[in-house]
Amino acid sequence: MKAHAAAEPGACASSSGPRIGYLQGVRALVWSLAVLSSITLAAGPATAQPDADVAKLPPRVEEAARTAFVEAQTADQAGDLDTAIERYRYVQKLAPHPNVLFNLADVLRRKGDVRNAAREYRAYLKALPDAPDAAKVEKVLASLEATPGTIEVDSRGTDAVMFVDGERLGPPPITVTLAPGPHRFEAITPLSYRSMVHDVAFAQQTSFSVTPPARMDGNLVISGSGNLGRARVDIDGKERAARVGDLIEIAAGKHKLEVVQDGCRWDKTVAPPNLDILYVYFDVTPPKPPKASKLAPPKPGAPPAKPACGKATITVQRFKF
Repeated sequence: MKAHAAAEPGACASSSGPRIGYLQGVRALVWSLAVLSSITLAAGPATAQPDADVAKLPPRVEEAARTAFVEAQTADQAGDLDTAIERYRYVQKLAPHPNVLFNLADVLRRKGDVRNAAREYRAYLKALPDAPDAAKVEKVLASLEATPGTIEVDSRGTDAVMFVDGERLGPPPITVTLAPGPHRFEAITPLSYRSMVHDVAFAQQTSFSVTPPARMDGNLVISGSGNLGRARVDIDGKERAARVGDLIEIAAGKHKLEVVQDGCRWDKTVAPPNLDILYVYFDVTPPKPPKASKLAPPKPGAPPAKPACGKATITVQRFKF
């Protein structure tokens, strides 16, 4: 890894490389630490002078922070990312500074520690909200926080069939990789059913069990995407007849199902059988966030704005055990 030229105080390096200099006027870190790092890693000496308001650390603390920072940079250049991470964290404990947070985040990202890298980038932006490279760091964060999570799902119902987001995946245990956000996990047995929504965290491995009760009578499963949660389901115009994630007993024949959430409605006419189970899944795509121009308060007397409703794809399948 190449050493970058020393940044002048008050300047930020590109988000693609480590910070060698430190921002002028930050009281949390002594100037000598910034100067030493610049002289050590850059071709020429630093020329900027310390800000008059920079706080002075006790000499022994100053020396320890300065030494640990150089050790972190040296370890990073040598490819020893574990040591670089440990040394940067030590420096941050002794003399907190946004650029140390940035360097730590950058090393964690290159090591593949996505969650901790995102945490340190967030800490960097919080410590330096007006950072010149804030937009670039936000893009890096968006990429990190879109990293899928891995979920392992089991069930004590040995005869269960597992569904994830409306897709039938087979008997437990199952392992799936999913985008961050709410997802629906279900277990259906010949005698029972259970549904749960789990909010998948980015780049995180999680395991849990979805186990139905011993018995739950019914011939109609009403399911839907995780963002619907336990949304209301009207049946044949009757309000609050069921909820998304329910198994219900209903007479054979045609019935109109309406999923209702936040003023939005999605409907489907189905014909559950006397035997077997009809599985109905409402896959509702969340609406796009409104443009800034549409966020202005409505004019007096104007009709209320219609709710933004996502598009629904509804699938129906009948299966036997």
